[in-house]
Amino acid sequence: HGGTPFEDKIFLNWKEPMDPNGIITQYEVSYTSIRSFDPAVPVAGPPQTVSKLWNSTHHVFPYLHPGTTYQFYIRASTVKGFGPAIAINVTTNISAPTLPDYEGIDAFLNETATTITVLLRPAQAKGAPISAYQIVVEELHPHRTKRETSAMDCYQIPVTYQNALSNGSPYYFAAELPPGNLPEAAAFTVGDNRTYQGFWNPPLVPRKGYNIYFQAMSSVEKETKTQCVRIATKAAATEEPEVIPDPAKQTDRVVKIAGISAGILVFILILLLVILIVKKSKLAKKRKDAMGNTRQEMTHMVNAMDRSYADQSTLHAEDPLSVTFMDSHNFNPRCKYDSPIFTEVSILLLFLSAVHCIWYHKIYFMQGNDIVRF
Repeated sequence: HGGTPFEDKIFLNWKEPMDPNGIITQYEVSYTSIRSFDPAVPVAGPPQTVSKLWNSTHHVFPYLHPGTTYQFYIRASTVKGFGPAIAINVTTNISAPTLPDYEGIDAFLNETATTITVLLRPAQAKGAPISAYQIVVEELHPHRTKRETSAMDCYQIPVTYQNALSNGSPYYFAAELPPGNLPEAAAFTVGDNRTYQGFWNPPLVPRKGYNIYFQAMSSVEKETKTQCVRIATKAAATEEPEVIPDPAKQTDRVVKIAGISAGILVFILILLLVILIVKKSKLAKKRKDAMGNTRQEMTHMVNAMDRSYADQSTLHAEDPLSVTFMDSHNFNPRCKYDSPIFTEVSILLLFLSAVHCIWYHKIYFMQGNDIVRF
């Protein structure tokens, strides 16, 4: 026993019972719907019965609902009555959604150099809810024949714009819309440079012509049905428009510009770093040279002070009765500069001490008169 399903009918076949308990006089088949993918289909209604002759082994049940499971009961009858029934469940195939008739209705709303706006109208589900709406863009070629769409030759394989460029596909999916996004007729712009459910809707190239297709898809378990219709055609521009780059080339150009800019920025940063290092090195060298000159000048100053002190000692030895101002005040006029190591702090202290020694070294009080020498 078994059944072959179609969208709106089921072919049911059976075999004669192994133990008929007499000569079979007829077969009786009753059936009813028990569930459906389409919520609009009524289920669990009263059963219907079909009687077949004793030599029949099959029957076609027409006018059924798509996407609906039917339960069949088959039993044989003899002069002694009906024997036990055998149950079989068979589910009809789902149907493609029904799209509105666009013949005589202008779906075109607006057009620019890189876009075309069309009117989308919701489809009618048959046997299963609408799973998705899809907008397909097909590039026109002069030598390609006009394509007529039907339920059998719609665009079953989704192709993104990037894959279409790399694989040479004549079409790409510009958008996929959930059924909830189209509860009623709404406008849609092909080429608005946005992404819908992972499908990029790039600007159209003005010098190319396009066919715009609208399709609805229903999918349950392992079965998918699609219906599509062409809703608009965009002709290629006859005049050369303003420079509008191809989306793919524009993307490559942006990547190249970004790479060049990054390289220039890195070069500038490295150059600034080298300049800073060189300047710092020169500044350190200048400081080192200045420190050496300062130490040399201080050394000459100390030597001069030593010579001056020696002259003073000689003068005092010639006139032992002379008393200097520093002697009378217990000052030692000789300052010590024996430290061989000079740092920035020691140099400053040494300079102040030298000024102090020089100032008091030139003050003399001569014995025997009141002359003060400066």
